[in-house]
This record gives sequence, C-alpha cells and structure tokens, in this order.
Amino acid sequence: MTTTSATGDAPAAPAPHGMTPIETPAQPEAIELGTGLPPDVSAPEAWHREYGSVFARNVSTATLTPFLPDPVAATGTAVIVAPGGGFLSLSMENEGWNVARALADRGVAAFVLKYRLRPTPEDLDGFAAAIREMLAGPIPSHRHDPEAALGALDLQVADARAAFALVRRRASEWAVDPERVGMVGFSAGAMLTVATALVGEEARPAFLGDIYGPLTAFEVPADAPPLFIALAADDGLMDARGFPLVESWRDAGRPVELHFYERGGHGFGMYPKETTSTDWFASFVSWMRMHGLLDGTGGGREGPILREWGHDRSVAARVRPLLPRHARAARARRPPHARARLELSAGGDHASRLLHRAARRRRAGGGDRGDARPRGRAAPRVPGGADRALRG
Repeated sequence: MTTTSATGDAPAAPAPHGMTPIETPAQPEAIELGTGLPPDVSAPEAWHREYGSVFARNVSTATLTPFLPDPVAATGTAVIVAPGGGFLSLSMENEGWNVARALADRGVAAFVLKYRLRPTPEDLDGFAAAIREMLAGPIPSHRHDPEAALGALDLQVADARAAFALVRRRASEWAVDPERVGMVGFSAGAMLTVATALVGEEARPAFLGDIYGPLTAFEVPADAPPLFIALAADDGLMDARGFPLVESWRDAGRPVELHFYERGGHGFGMYPKETTSTDWFASFVSWMRMHGLLDGTGGGREGPILREWGHDRSVAARVRPLLPRHARAARARRPPHARARLELSAGGDHASRLLHRAARRRRAGGGDRGDARPRGRAAPRVPGGADRALRG
C-alpha cells in the first residue's frame, strides 16, 4: 500500500500524489472478451481512487460490462463506452460507469469497455512517476501524427472490435438493433473510438462521441459515421493548431458537431462542475435524438404486435420464461398491470414467433386458447430524456 508514515493509531495518510489504493471491485456483470494477454504483462491489475473517482491500471484482460435500460424504455440503440487515462489507466467511474448509467436511464443500452493498457509499475509511487514523466515530456506523437495514432493501438482496437462483435451477437437478448451500435470515448478512449471507426474493420460504429480526445487530422472515408465532439478551451492537452479532426470530417462530407466550451479543463467527464462543459451530456443526448437514435424503433422488431397484445395473459405466460435476467429484475419492480407488456417487449425471437402465431389465430377468429380478453392499450412511449440529463 502506498502511504506516508503514520504515528500511533492515526490512519495512514494518502501519498502526496493523491492516489489511494483500493481493493479491486466486484464486477459480476463483466464479460471477458477473449482477446488474450498483452505480450509485456509485468504487474497484476490494480485499482485506486483519485479525484473522488475510481481508476484501474495494468489491465491485461479486456472486459465489457452491460448497463441495460428498462426493457419497456429501450430504444434499440447501444453505445460502447471507452474511458480515458492515457492508455496507462482507465477512469472507470467518471468516464465509464456513470456515463453508462446515464445512457441507460435514457433507454440506451450501454457497455463499458475495459480495454488492455500499457504496463506501469506495480506500486502507486512508481505509477505516479510514470504519469509525471508522460505529462512533462513532449506531446505524444499519437496526438498529432495519424500514422502513429493508429499504429500504436492494435491491442485496444482489437478489444473494441471484440466488444462490437459481442454486442451484435447478443443483440436479441439485449434488445439492441445491430445497426445502431455506436461508441463514445474520453481522452485516450476518444482516440480509440476514432481509431475503431477508421481501422476497426467489421466494428463499423454507427455513430461516434469524441470527448476531449486528440483532434488529429485523418483521411476520413466517404461512409464515416456521424461524429460528436466536446472539449474545453482551457484543456492543457488540446492541440494548439485548432480542430483538424473536424475539418477532416467536413472535407469528407460527413456529419460532425463540435461543442467547444470556454472552461472545463481536461477530464471533466461526468463530474459536477460549475462550468458549461457539464452540459456536454445533455447535448450528446439531443444530438442522438436528432439523428433518430432515440425514437424507439430499433429495439423490438415486432413493436406494433407487442403493443397490441400487451395484455394477452396466455401469450405473456409463455413468454415469461424467455426473459433475460435484467428483464426479470425490471419486471419485479413494475406494478402488476405493466408486467405483461414488459415481458412481451423483452422475450426475444421466440417471443415474436409466439405473438405472430397468436395474432394469426385471432385474425382467423379462433382466439388464443380460449382467452377472450380484449386487446390492451398501446404501451406508453417513454421519452429519451435529454431534459433529465445528468449533471456530472
């Protein structure tokens, strides 16, 4: 444990670098991506607290952690969230879990990517020295050299590709439209986000969020996804040359939106600050809505039929065993009259077949195994909620 000396029974004080070691938190929902170990693993994964938030370092096993919305509110859109940390650590709370929870609250399935990192000293003092050395040196080439930027991220891009593959493979289970899976990243995670769009091959993000990442100019393909950018003018890591990345997207004729805040520094993420940079998340949600990503049409391919049969008890009873765990938990929190509708919206492909079969019997006049209940009302539309954007 990295602490200064203490006298008597007084608790040990954190070292001058401000980082306090913590136990590795339980991550029962984390799914290993199977991308293997880096060739230069030198220390076990470790976690610490700094700036009131939680960080991971020496990550050698990539994982993806789902944060799923209430199935009734699911829009079908998904976002892979890539925290930052200079590829030496990961801001798992401020730029990962808190972002994912806020997205899930707005009906977006979010998945926090814990990607593999470059090795650092095992002890916090050595890690702090490595960070100081990085910040004191010249601007890393990946912040201004496109070839260096993309060439240095083979491991991390492989993790991102595996994350996209996993989300699309389990899209039915997670009520996700495979064509509406995007990515948002912070700082180094933003660099990974852009790299995934440019060289991630089959990853094909549907949209991108670059939050205070490098603004390096790239050769942008004609089918590049829409790009949202947010950063602060007083960010000490900002390239003084302006916004080359924005111009790259514009030159390719692709959609790009830039939010350039007067103050906010670097790493504001979801921290509550008295600066307008805190508004970035509300703006990102509004941008997603503008692009039709929160209209709720992507998650359930059988949406109209699900709504029409939302109160058919016999069909709901057969769909119930198909529910994934997150949907069963959501069902338990809802009042009884709303549970059947939730079950039908989350039952998956087999549920859809059951519903179609029941619909055909009804149209033929045969009913559904004797159930003569009238059709229920349509499920209420749940707004995406930009007006409820989390200040953080």
